[in-house]
Amino acid sequence: MIGGEGQMPISLPGAQPDINNRYLTVGPRFLTTMQVPIVEGRDIDEQQGPGLGLHHALGDALGGSDRAVLAAFVDSVDRWIAERLRADDANANANLPRLARLAEVWEKISRAARDTAEYNLERKPLVFSVFGLLAEATR
Repeated sequence: MIGGEGQMPISLPGAQPDINNRYLTVGPRFLTTMQVPIVEGRDIDEQQGPGLGLHHALGDALGGSDRAVLAAFVDSVDRWIAERLRADDANANANLPRLARLAEVWEKISRAARDTAEYNLERKPLVFSVFGLLAEATR
């Protein structure tokens, strides 16, 4: 549950950094397990824990300048989102907020993928961004 301790200057906007601040590396469900009330946001989940290795591996696999590999990844994500959008055809009116989130995420992912390909940007940040956006949109 707790992976280690570190120290670094951390501050809030408008405040001086404090070198004595410490942080802990923690795992999934840390706040719930420690019975820390969550006022806003959510607890740390599995997507932020051990599964990140899979995101790193995928990011590494997409590395390089092969546009076909990047296009295949983006096409897979597009198909996954399209399936989710079509799955709600029968109850489309009841699920408008969720459908709108998915459509917005689809647009953001397409734009980010286009920029990544066009400007030959690192691909690993795109992978993390894609899965983060999809996780938020499907909650």
